[in-house]
Amino acid sequence: MAAALLQDRAVYEQLCKDYLNLKTLACGCCHSPEAVQRCKEALREEINSARKLGRLNQLEEVLALLEARNALSMIKVGLLGRLQPLVKDDEFGRRLSGFKVSLDRSFTSVRRYYLEDLRHRDRRTLLEKELEQVKLADPKDIPKPETPTNPEKSSSTPQIDFTAYQVCRLGIFDLLAREISRDWNALGRNLQLSAGSLYAIEERHPRDVRARVQEVLEQAEAEHGMGAGFVRLLGEALVSTRRKDLKRKLDKMLS
Repeated sequence: MAAALLQDRAVYEQLCKDYLNLKTLACGCCHSPEAVQRCKEALREEINSARKLGRLNQLEEVLALLEARNALSMIKVGLLGRLQPLVKDDEFGRRLSGFKVSLDRSFTSVRRYYLEDLRHRDRRTLLEKELEQVKLADPKDIPKPETPTNPEKSSSTPQIDFTAYQVCRLGIFDLLAREISRDWNALGRNLQLSAGSLYAIEERHPRDVRARVQEVLEQAEAEHGMGAGFVRLLGEALVSTRRKDLKRKLDKMLS
């Protein structure tokens, strides 16, 4: 029984990766304005808004909007099939066909894991789950932070371990959610989030800038990891966003 559950989870995680690869491949094949326009026309009925349609300049943004409206997801890939004749890429067609076969074969278990992750996404981040696992793990199994080989070249950002960062994390997020305001989009770009991700965040929180900042930070943290590495990236992003005042406050909180 346990082996079967592990196998189902492995299939789900592989399909998650395959779904992301499908979107990446489609976007890579439709990078010209003409190709994007053809894709927008093919999906006009689902977008159902001339104003929003005019604002979308990349296929990535189109797919993010459809995902925000639950018209597209890893268990609902029909719209990707509609793009297949427009993408005109044999590799995309083969991967999409293989994805559908795998999804149909394991749909019940994949859908269960997908809905479970969806329910938990808004209540707690994957990193919070990871923290729980660390707390429950045997101390000898917890990886120790790496020591810089050349301390003289290390960043001025304080080097903190997993637990210390978690203590400061909520205060850092609350500070930035209060003070970033309209610079949230620039911060997201400097934290290396994609244009599609930022568009989807804005769609989910059309009138709540603080919620946008919170989600930007959570997504960037999930992508880049917890601890000093993310703190260093966040400090650099604040400087690039011309908020050195917040960078100084960040350093003070971690000192």
